[in-house]
Amino acid sequence: MLIYIYAIFIVFDIIAMAIAGWAQYNVNSNYNYYSGVATGKEISGYDVAKRILDSNGINDVQINCISGKLTDHYHPKKKQVNLSKDVYSGTSIASIAVAAHECGHAIQYQQGYFGIKVRNFVIPLSNFISRAMIPLVIIGILFTFSTITFLGTNVGDIIIIASLVSLGLSVLVNLVTLPVEFDASRRALKCIEEMGIVDNEEYAGTREMLKSAALTYVAALAVSLIYLLRFIFIVLTLRGRDE
Repeated sequence: MLIYIYAIFIVFDIIAMAIAGWAQYNVNSNYNYYSGVATGKEISGYDVAKRILDSNGINDVQINCISGKLTDHYHPKKKQVNLSKDVYSGTSIASIAVAAHECGHAIQYQQGYFGIKVRNFVIPLSNFISRAMIPLVIIGILFTFSTITFLGTNVGDIIIIASLVSLGLSVLVNLVTLPVEFDASRRALKCIEEMGIVDNEEYAGTREMLKSAALTYVAALAVSLIYLLRFIFIVLTLRGRDE
């Protein structure tokens, strides 16, 4: 039975790693390709970000250059669009796509997008509950083989409950993040098109770049679901064996 469980465990892990690996390869491959495709107007990522922010009446957000590759992000508390060096000064399709996407997040905050409010509520709650689960997991490990009961429940079951809660929260975080990222890309493409930043062919490349980036979030959701299902499957299998 244990060999069977370990085999299923490995299968789930292989599937999860394959999905995560494919998504990461896809976004890196597209980024590397479109980083080498310059736009006709040779407008930099910084200029794109500045034009998008200005056109949406956002005058209190700074545009900064940071180190690293694909480290670009929007910092809502500091009101900063942080762009990696290649994106900040680059004039490629990849630079335009990434810079516009991060500005999409700035627009979400400015307009009070509901999805971003949900994510900002869920993530801190998830972090708090996950930290609260740690002592419960420790207690569960200590009493896994015990017959002590608390409120009619075997104390050893605490580790199962805590693990299910933690894995479930991971799925929830990825689930609420997905529409936020898709919406940011949608806003980015809309701004790029309306402002005439690129021509039709370059627009198609920009859309492809943003699509591959969005797939990493789809993959993250899929992986978190796989780990949750794997845990549930193992628990049910072990419980079935004990009955």
